[in-house]
Amino acid sequence: MENLYVEFLTALRKQDKETAMKICMQELENGNIDIISLYEKILTEALNSVEEEFEDEDILIWQEHVRSAIILSIIENCYRYVLKERTKLGLEKKGKVMVLCPKYEDHIIGARMATDIFTIAGYQTTFIGADTPCRAVLKAIETIRPDIISISVTNFYNIIETKRTIDMIKNHFNYGIKFILGGDAFRKSKDMYKEIGGDIYLESLQDIFS
Repeated sequence: MENLYVEFLTALRKQDKETAMKICMQELENGNIDIISLYEKILTEALNSVEEEFEDEDILIWQEHVRSAIILSIIENCYRYVLKERTKLGLEKKGKVMVLCPKYEDHIIGARMATDIFTIAGYQTTFIGADTPCRAVLKAIETIRPDIISISVTNFYNIIETKRTIDMIKNHFNYGIKFILGGDAFRKSKDMYKEIGGDIYLESLQDIFS
């Protein structure tokens, strides 16, 4: 795993999308790694490392944007392996999950990863996007009728908007939607999810199977 991480990070640092993609797809195709391990141990770790590499904020911003774009492309190309893992596990079909980022939150990698893991775990999953206004969320619920809403929040300052979204949903729908929250915004205060109306906090993608 460590050698794979170093190889992938080297490609990422060179902005070498083609090589980074080939590394991940080959490991999945050969069965050397599963989706959760790829997402958490390789992609997430490699993306997070960018903050340690650059002190200049202007350089950090564009480097993070490039790496995020490469990683999102890899996630999109993982979908057939997501379906293969779901079939292999053969878990009983569960309910519907709607995944989103609240208004003003434009970091979507965690949400996209969670969407795939919910799918593997047997849920019918829909990701409705980043920076999603409350009224758009309500309209989506009317159509999708999810059993679970998973909200990913990276920026701590978007906690208030997350609470506003949850409150509005609860005021409009009373059929027992469960709220699962995750993201870096909750890491420094892990009980925060309860204070804003959440039911479960996802500390890792593996928690989805719990």
